[in-house]
Amino acid sequence: RDAISVGKRLEPFSILFYEDPVAPENVESLARVADAVDIPIAAGERHANIYGVRELIEREVIDVVQPDTGRAGGLMQMKKMAALAESHYITMAPHDGSLGPVAEMAAVHLMATLPNFLILEHLEDDVPQRLEVMTGQPDIVDSHIIVPDTPGLGVDIVEEAIARYPSTGNISNPDATYDYQYVATRMGRSRWLSTDKND
Repeated sequence: RDAISVGKRLEPFSILFYEDPVAPENVESLARVADAVDIPIAAGERHANIYGVRELIEREVIDVVQPDTGRAGGLMQMKKMAALAESHYITMAPHDGSLGPVAEMAAVHLMATLPNFLILEHLEDDVPQRLEVMTGQPDIVDSHIIVPDTPGLGVDIVEEAIARYPSTGNISNPDATYDYQYVATRMGRSRWLSTDKND
């Protein structure tokens, strides 16, 4: 009910989309929100492949699918998601940047090939290490990332820099450095529901 109430209050602002108004794996609740509000609904960043987003797309409970380049199962899985979404007039707005600048550049190249690309999330200067871990930083002109024309993704990783900043705060493996209440609550609930109480 809260998601519907918030969505109704957001309607006058003509926002681009309403992202994850409820947990995206709760398709029935997502469908209720989509039916009740007049705002495009977006979801999908936590799904790992085409099978994760298939029900969201085929039931048309979303208007925008948001696979994460680093979690979606690779560029081919994202291309499949885009094709399935396009067949339902659903656009792509990848969740990106949180898993690193290389994943972001992979998304830049893929999105340049898709007819249903809407927008790419970009974390501008989110952490200073971003500038150290790869060469060939994104060229941004008028809020658009220019697709590099150099070989590969147009960037190279700097292994020494990456070694200095090991990732310990990933959403799929939360620890003390990744202390988001929603994730912590979900992880606690999954342990409580587990049949193996040694988890």
